[in-house]
Amino acid sequence: MSKREFPFDESCPMQLKTHVNTTEFEKSNNMENIYTKTLEALRDGMERYENGEIKEEIANESINCDRCRQTKTGRGVKCAFCERNACGDCRRQCAHCDKMFCLLCLVANYDERYVRYFCLGNFPE
Repeated sequence: MSKREFPFDESCPMQLKTHVNTTEFEKSNNMENIYTKTLEALRDGMERYENGEIKEEIANESINCDRCRQTKTGRGVKCAFCERNACGDCRRQCAHCDKMFCLLCLVANYDERYVRYFCLGNFPE
């Protein structure tokens, strides 16, 4: 006796039985509630910003860079290796671990088209 033929068209996707618990149904409804509350909070915040109730504050910190010894305004970042303050001109991001380091704790690599900086722990050999 031969097998019976496939009754569906070739383009018809396979249909599987799925069982939905009441807890799964409640979770999906809960996610919809969370989405609507978040959307309402975003819209309320935007209306308050447009009405002038919320003001944007720009922080102008002055930092003392330990590398160039200058006092600069802006956001300073501590080196992930030596923990010294580094201004925007004296810090780079490691190409391997993506952490910020001062120029004393980085090694420049000129093997490729662009200069890549590596921290002392991740320098390729």
